[in-house]
Order: sequence, then structure tokens, then C-alpha cells
Amino acid sequence: MEAVAMFSADGEKVEFNTQVTLEGPVEAWLCDIEDTMRVTLRQQLKLCRVALKKAGTKRDKWTKEWPGQLLITTSQMQWTQDCTKALSMIKDRGDKKSLKSMKKKQISMLTKFSDAIRGNLTPIQRAKIVALVTIEVHARDVIDKLIKSNCNDVMGFEWLMQLRFYWG
Repeated sequence: MEAVAMFSADGEKVEFNTQVTLEGPVEAWLCDIEDTMRVTLRQQLKLCRVALKKAGTKRDKWTKEWPGQLLITTSQMQWTQDCTKALSMIKDRGDKKSLKSMKKKQISMLTKFSDAIRGNLTPIQRAKIVALVTIEVHARDVIDKLIKSNCNDVMGFEWLMQLRFYWG
């Protein structure tokens, strides 16, 4: 017998990169499954990040093609990168509009997601987008807070106190 995929509680399926043979002591093959899960998710996260960069602002197809947790993680990593870039532009170039521009993009993205939620989606797709919207609303609010507090540096307290996602 072999394990070939993992399923979320919502029914999302992620195929393993390699099959795991379920023979011998249960402790051994459970560890193998755990390792395979980590390797698979790391590779899928890399691919999801590339897909997001290709999708740009057109995330509707992207949200349908990837598991929910990868969508959220990738989106948070992209948001961290975008905020860091915007704050660096404020400090280095004195470009005070970079965060405001980012907020406009965030609002536009949220509008597209809310339109998608009202569309024809499977229950899993709807749940993924609702979860993503929740995260993105928080991201919009953080950007707003950064603007209102006049945060103008990646070392500013308002930015440092935020949970940030980096790829390493």
C-alpha cells in the first residue's frame, strides 16, 4: 500500500511529490509521510509564489488553482515584500505616496475578491477566498495604520510590530 496525497479537513487535495510506501513499523512510515508532506508543501509554496508573480493583479485564476493555506501564506509573503519595498521607497526617495498606492491596490484586490465571492464557486473555492479576504482586509488595515502613524522606515515600530512572512 502507498500514500500518494494529503487532504485538508475541507477536502482539498495535495498530491505528494513522491509516493510513500506504507510497510513496516507504523512509526517509520508515519515519519516518512511527515517528511514527504514538508517537502511537498515547500515545493508547492515555491510554485505558488511563482504563479502569483505571473498572475500579478489577476488573482482569480490563481485562487482557484492552489490550496487555501498556500494561497494565504504566499499572499502574506507578497504583502510583506510589497510593504518593505514601499517603506524603503519612503526612506530612500522620500516617496510618501508608495504606501497610499499600495493601499489602493489592496482595495482594488479586495473588490475583485468580493465580486468573486458573489459568483459561481464551489464550496471549497468560496471558503478559500473568504479566508484570503479575511487576511487581506487585515493587511489593508495595517497599511492604513502605517500611513496614519507616518511610518517611513522598515525599522519603524509600527512596521516592526507586525507579523511578517519571509521566504528563507
